[in-house]
Amino acid sequence: MPNAQSESARRVGWGRRLSYAFIGLVAGNAAMDAYLLTGYVRTFILSPALRSRIGDILIGTFWLFLLYGTFSLIAWLIVGLPFVFLLPLRAVRRLPWAVILLISGALGPAAFLPIMLLLFRNQGFRHTGTLWLLSVIASVVGFSTYAWLVRRRLRPLTP
Repeated sequence: MPNAQSESARRVGWGRRLSYAFIGLVAGNAAMDAYLLTGYVRTFILSPALRSRIGDILIGTFWLFLLYGTFSLIAWLIVGLPFVFLLPLRAVRRLPWAVILLISGALGPAAFLPIMLLLFRNQGFRHTGTLWLLSVIASVVGFSTYAWLVRRRLRPLTP
């Protein structure tokens, strides 16, 4: 008779972990974009001079979202996926949410660092202040979403 622990772990295979991680990536990017969009909306409301340039602002915002999404995907491939596949499912299920939030808050800058070293190696990190914040937002939401999906799937089977 198989035990409930091994049966629930079998329900989260490699394919499901990959799909949950991708859902986390999309959720993290959506949170990052929502954060950026609130700043643009606030600026738009407070500055009547910008209202006449709404088309330019929307096009620029779209390209910025695309650029940040591309960097986020690269960081997810370099750091996020290996971390997801190396972290045991048992740890995801047993860790308290505060620890998951701390881990995910550290994952963002860890994933962001290699990209920034490649792009800004001659200039240092002087102009990357808000980018670090965006990496933390994306990783906290993304990894928390992944952990929630895994925990939901690993609930003990009811007899």
